[in-house]
Amino acid sequence: MFLNYSSYKHLKTALWPIKGPVKSTHLHEGLACALGFSDYHELKCQLQEGGVQTRSKVSARHFNADIFLSRMAELGYRPGLDYRDPNAPVFNLAITALSIVEGDGFIDAVARSDLYRHGSVFRLDVTNNAWKEAVAAYRVVLARHWERPRWVMWLPRRWREMDQISIDRSALHVSAGTALPRSLDDSDQSAISAIKAETGETPFEMFGRVLTDLRPFLPGYNDNIDPIEEITFTNDLGLMVMCRVNNQPNYGNVSFRYEAPRPSF
Repeated sequence: MFLNYSSYKHLKTALWPIKGPVKSTHLHEGLACALGFSDYHELKCQLQEGGVQTRSKVSARHFNADIFLSRMAELGYRPGLDYRDPNAPVFNLAITALSIVEGDGFIDAVARSDLYRHGSVFRLDVTNNAWKEAVAAYRVVLARHWERPRWVMWLPRRWREMDQISIDRSALHVSAGTALPRSLDDSDQSAISAIKAETGETPFEMFGRVLTDLRPFLPGYNDNIDPIEEITFTNDLGLMVMCRVNNQPNYGNVSFRYEAPRPSF
């Protein structure tokens, strides 16, 4: 990332909704160290070199997630591996910052660490509240027709170029309760028709619209590789995009999420 006042503000804004218990001053300290500065004071001075009104440009920077986690630990944030740990959001902060700073090189960068095993990339900044509320409302409607549904879908091959991403019947599966995902069949048609009458959209249309809205922020959108393994949509986790790490199907996955993280207990 070419670091300047604007790009740092964008990074901070993206991380703010998922910082959990991390104080804002501590977040700035961790980001500054991970970007190669001794502390936030040094970063701030360079970004505002020549006075507050003059925003200087700083050289291209990489994000060192290990340094970020180390500095967070020094400041008292030592997350355990259980997502219910109060400090677990630190992992999400680290991997989300890594994805934003590294951009197209993110998948390669995350493959060199174990970070993807402990955190998810959260991009709550890319949609507005109206979008989130509409998706949440549609999820409630879906849950009335399928018990604890888990939706699994796959993008069409030309999803980058399509005017509107289209999810057809063969690319959308659903599971109810603990059952394995299955393709939709004639037994689902009455539910699909009822949902269309109530909301104006079938599940195929809704998922296609949502993915079209998110397309510029989906992993691989600007790359020559397509790391997306599958996309899931559930009541408790919302929309989750699973990506292959190291472009190897059995190496591991990193998840991208576009709705609020599950609360800690």
